[in-house]
Amino acid sequence: MTEFNSHFIQQYGSTIYVDATNNIACENSILFVVAVLTNCGYEPVMMSIVPSETSVTIQTAWQHLKYRSGLLPKFIMMDDSVAYQKAVKTVFAVK
Repeated sequence: MTEFNSHFIQQYGSTIYVDATNNIACENSILFVVAVLTNCGYEPVMMSIVPSETSVTIQTAWQHLKYRSGLLPKFIMMDDSVAYQKAVKTVFAVK
């Protein structure tokens, strides 16, 4: 994460947007993308290539982002993935 990305998280990180693409390489890896909505459009603040979309893998990516940026979003927009929801609840202590 760059200082530039960290700035966007601090300024616009109350709501974050998450998406992932499947099978980006021959190893069937996942590109996990976190973005924030700025006054100029969506800005990716973290991209991570993960081996799978399990809650443990996604949880590790969230922990890394939280540790590096201090991210504590009020809202997270994502698809209806049980693995993502479980990881968010664990990392951000959501009930």
